[in-house]
Amino acid sequence: MRWMTDNSIVQAEEVTIKNARLGHLVRIDVKSRVYKTTTLEPVAEISVATSSGTPLPCVYSAIPKQLKTCGGDTLAEKILTSEWGNQCPVEPGLYTAHIAFKLPDSPEARSCVGDGHLVVTVKLVDEDQILECVKNASVQIVNVTISNAKLGRKIKFVATVYVKTTVGKNPVLQLSFSRFDGTNLPCVDEIVPCNLNLCNGTTRIEKRLNKDWGNTCPVQRGTYTGELEFRLPRTSEAKEYFGDGKLQVTVKIVDNGQILGCAQYPLQIDV
Repeated sequence: MRWMTDNSIVQAEEVTIKNARLGHLVRIDVKSRVYKTTTLEPVAEISVATSSGTPLPCVYSAIPKQLKTCGGDTLAEKILTSEWGNQCPVEPGLYTAHIAFKLPDSPEARSCVGDGHLVVTVKLVDEDQILECVKNASVQIVNVTISNAKLGRKIKFVATVYVKTTVGKNPVLQLSFSRFDGTNLPCVDEIVPCNLNLCNGTTRIEKRLNKDWGNTCPVQRGTYTGELEFRLPRTSEAKEYFGDGKLQVTVKIVDNGQILGCAQYPLQIDV
């Protein structure tokens, strides 16, 4: 069972599965902690695969593909969201989400399931998970994936950026972190790069980040991919800096004092 909430404001703490048999009502209880009040209305996406990762579309008819976590209309959605009243926003706290579905007992189902060693993945998805922090921005960060968020490893950010109009004279990417209680962390270049040139970059990190638009300005209208990778030091200073690792990341694109784009999203660093 995987509850996919990496870099999220929701973290699964305990998962219990009952009646995992063909012909029975399978019940999955996920005890999850919400760290911060959110106005998002995420959807729970459910998929099933073999232990080797091969998807099993043949059992999709028995398992709901998507369940609303707020304002759900179906019985399954109302059961799922009963502990937070089927409403958003969900306040910080510990909740148990209940997921139930019946697997068919048929020759086709037995052939599909095979030896029965399966992985159920529940992923929380919301198009607005990346929060814009400036209105009418000329640059919009539309998607971010983060990997290797662990001290001593090279953390990697891959962002899809939509440039709405030709921009850029001397743009700088400003990276900052804050805790969920609102405490802003100071800029410490020895731990994270705080400012990166988005055009005419000279460092290896900047050149890789700016590769998709040729490391030159102005940047024409279009959709680009930027990759930022740097090593998180495994030092006592870094551990103290990141604390429990539950952080909010703010990314600003600033050009001569003007904010061209800004986005915030949650991040979990393994300390």
